[in-house]
Amino acid sequence: MRVDEDVQTVVQPRALIEHTLGSIVRQVFGLFFQNFKVLFLISLPLVPLRYLELHGEHAGSALLRMAGLAGYAVASFLTWMAVTVAVSDACVGNQPSVARAYRRAFSRRSPRVLATYALFIAVVCAAPLAAYALANTGADAGPARGAMTAGMLLSVAVSVIVFAWYMLTLPVVVLERYWGRHAMSRSRVLGEGYYLRNLTVLLFCMAVVLVLHSVPVALAESLMLAGNTATADSVLSLATPAFAPLYAIAAVLVYYDMRVRKEAYDLDGLTADLNL
Repeated sequence: MRVDEDVQTVVQPRALIEHTLGSIVRQVFGLFFQNFKVLFLISLPLVPLRYLELHGEHAGSALLRMAGLAGYAVASFLTWMAVTVAVSDACVGNQPSVARAYRRAFSRRSPRVLATYALFIAVVCAAPLAAYALANTGADAGPARGAMTAGMLLSVAVSVIVFAWYMLTLPVVVLERYWGRHAMSRSRVLGEGYYLRNLTVLLFCMAVVLVLHSVPVALAESLMLAGNTATADSVLSLATPAFAPLYAIAAVLVYYDMRVRKEAYDLDGLTADLNL
């Protein structure tokens, strides 16, 4: 924890306090705009993959589209981890950098990190699919529509619950010594008692991103109507790294908030975690 020698008072970063819902959201956008350049550069690997997905869709190529989607899913994870380091550096007073963000996020633990991500995706995707299948098991022709509706609702509910449990997994992997199912268990323990509130933070940020993203979407639609499909795809692809970091920042600040509330997390703790 940093001490000001002139006034002998403890100076705690605004990110490392017990937040209200509103103060977390304000901090998310404050960190986003203050560090926009670095965050944008960290997220640049998403651009060609997003373009490949869009190009495949417009060209009618399922193979290109799936390749773009799969690559984007993996790259999103990589950039999310790097954003976690960059945001943490900003909070302890370091100058965030693209090279350090990626180097610190994956130093000596890449196989474990990737294994954790694979497990996270498997759980988050498999749980709602299993719920949907279970709700539709044994449905005959008569009530098939009702069973399908029930299955969809159950699938959504399970998705919300599972994501609320495990949304802190990636910050845990980056800043602590946990990985795999232990990292996911740690996420669930940290968020206990605040699942709905934490999920609301991410959903609010998602809603804001959708509003902001409507501007490049409208521009892309105009370009497509004029026959400039390639340019439209480029506009949408470049818009991706501009907004993608917001989700990661929200998860990181929720993670800080949970540790401050439950473990008296402070500047010294975050500094130590960054130097693991």
